[in-house]
Amino acid sequence: MSPLAISGSAANGASTDAAEAREECTQNEILVPNCGVLWGIYTKPEGGDLPATVTGIEEDIQRPFDIVHRYHDFSSPFPDEGEQQLTGNGERTLLVNWTTRNHDGGARATWADVASGEYDEEVIRPAARRIAEFGQPIFLAFDHEAEGARHPDQGDGPDYVQAYRHVYEIFQEEGADNAIWTWIHVGWIGHEHTTPTFFPGDEYVDWIGYDPFNYYVCRDNEWRSPDVAFGRWYQWLQRNGFEDKPIMLAEYGTVADPEDEGAQAQWYRNLVPALERHPNIKAVAQFNTYKKCDTRVTTQPDVLEAWGEAGRSDYVNIDR
Repeated sequence: MSPLAISGSAANGASTDAAEAREECTQNEILVPNCGVLWGIYTKPEGGDLPATVTGIEEDIQRPFDIVHRYHDFSSPFPDEGEQQLTGNGERTLLVNWTTRNHDGGARATWADVASGEYDEEVIRPAARRIAEFGQPIFLAFDHEAEGARHPDQGDGPDYVQAYRHVYEIFQEEGADNAIWTWIHVGWIGHEHTTPTFFPGDEYVDWIGYDPFNYYVCRDNEWRSPDVAFGRWYQWLQRNGFEDKPIMLAEYGTVADPEDEGAQAQWYRNLVPALERHPNIKAVAQFNTYKKCDTRVTTQPDVLEAWGEAGRSDYVNIDR
């Protein structure tokens, strides 16, 4: 992959100097921007139409997405038709969380079986060939949040590391060097003694991702500002040998405060200043869904407006 030039001016009437500086922005071979933050989303497709859903939100917030986040298991080939339509021309980049579940049959592969080659010919090599043929850069995360959400029989940290490395090596063998390897973990204080045992190693990881939320009353937590929600784990990463890796908030968001109707929108108004205080964060993907906790930004006009404004800010906005 060759570095991608980023052209155009910054959003919201930025100055000429800012616009000229923006024209000099680039992304390297693993899509790390030297200025700005990649702006992304996970959202369920309305009526099964992913392209229409994503482009509809883009119209609402008056900017395109850099990243479209999707989930696939061992039974669902990717990129599917809608994902290819959105990302095949290079205007957006696909982020795939690839899990070892099989939702069709309810089975779950163990990491030891993955590492031993049991799934090579049926699942892993075909996936690598599809990605190589696809040709576009794709962020690929293998079994995200492995240290916090694994099945008890799936294995431990060393088992995960061997499985991850095995998948990585097959992709290299099949020429899928357009895969950008993104190690996504939970990112909660309380896992800090376990998380390092799941790290595949510097040479196998391009980006580090984690999933910070303000769940508040949904999970009986205190209200967490953006600084608190992702700042605690960010600081842990900086202190524990991961300071040279670009960071992606692969899922993030906030629930509403039932006693303060303006709190959710204000949370997103505080997002960009918090990102500026954590400069190794180079990509963010809003978790726009209701999964136990409602972190949708598209159901309340004031929240959508605040989040959209954050996405158009000079610090975040990248014109590809």
